[in-house]
Amino acid sequence: MSECTRSDLQREKKRMGDIRIASFNISSQMHPNILQIHEQLKDYHIDVVGMQELDRFTRRNPVDMLTAFASQGVYPYDSFQKTIDFEGGEYGIGLLSAYEIKEETGGKLNSEGLSEARAWQRIVIDIHGKSAAIYNTHLTHEGKAARRKQLNEILTIMNQDSSVYKILTGDFNTDQEYSEIYPMLEAYVTANGYQDKWLDTYNLKNEEMKVYAIDNIIVSRNLEICHVDMVENTLSDHNMLYVDLKFSDV
Repeated sequence: MSECTRSDLQREKKRMGDIRIASFNISSQMHPNILQIHEQLKDYHIDVVGMQELDRFTRRNPVDMLTAFASQGVYPYDSFQKTIDFEGGEYGIGLLSAYEIKEETGGKLNSEGLSEARAWQRIVIDIHGKSAAIYNTHLTHEGKAARRKQLNEILTIMNQDSSVYKILTGDFNTDQEYSEIYPMLEAYVTANGYQDKWLDTYNLKNEEMKVYAIDNIIVSRNLEICHVDMVENTLSDHNMLYVDLKFSDV
């Protein structure tokens, strides 16, 4: 793979590589400030962000959050995937993009015996002449065994995807040990944990959690990781994780 280089699109918070991807659980129960979060995405020159815990016309947040982000103009393309009906509306995950979405799909994950259903979603975008499939998910917090089943399900879906470049964002709730994410490592690389550097993306204290690096961005091995970082936040109980990626010539 070629060496990562600074992008011509950089401004004050410099981006390396071809594309900057983020994962951000915005914690809808905290009544997130859409304008402030949008400014943070813009300030850090995020190209595509996978979001978790989005409300859509619920009683606690009577707005379509993802559409509200898109309406700001910097990220005009969005895709929502419902996980459950909630408080008169919908609750789920979403992808927000500065690049046109060419395809979108999604579905439910195995949530048998769990109190809350979970889901996955996929979009396809073209950037710099490359087509990339970008996935997003939010796995269960109800035990390692249930998470492992859901992770394996997503792994199967991604492995069957014929797209050359594949990226998965998400809150994986892998709060017991770092190795919970290891099943992905046979075919993919994790941004959180890359070169054994773990970032604590959950920013509150919880006695039931053993590790706090629960958000991740997982990429196919033909994508070079140039830089990984997080933005510490008071806007959510999660910090925003982001990664700069460079496409290899395939």
